[in-house]
Amino acid sequence: MEHDDTNDVLAVAACLRDAIRLKDVAVALSLMTDDVVLIGPAGPPIVGHDAVRDALFVPARWRQEVEETVVDVSVEVLGRTAIVVRSISAAATLTIGRGALPAITMVGRTISVFRRQVDGWKLARWLNLMEKAQEEQRRQADDAIKGGNRG
Repeated sequence: MEHDDTNDVLAVAACLRDAIRLKDVAVALSLMTDDVVLIGPAGPPIVGHDAVRDALFVPARWRQEVEETVVDVSVEVLGRTAIVVRSISAAATLTIGRGALPAITMVGRTISVFRRQVDGWKLARWLNLMEKAQEEQRRQADDAIKGGNRG
């Protein structure tokens, strides 16, 4: 049973990432608990559906492109709670209007806590522990992305 839970949690996490990337508000929010909390590397926590909608989905004149390289993923299912730890590097480019800002490479971990609800696993807490990459880390991340190790 735990193996199926692990696969289910990873599937929900992947669907959530895709929904956010595609700006599909309805799907993304349906995969989060009502009291979801997102904590990024900067800024205050984002708490609840309304705050998530405002932070991630409000129409704006900016666009963010992210390429991730997943180094390691671990999943621990503890009854009705699942913890997913991802070690990743990500290169992000922000475009405002017609101009792209220089790409930023971040490395580190993200920790996601999912809760099993009546209608399936949902994201309850997300913590981004990534930091701006140093020059050597940036080269390694760029090499990994060019090598196609995305996930």
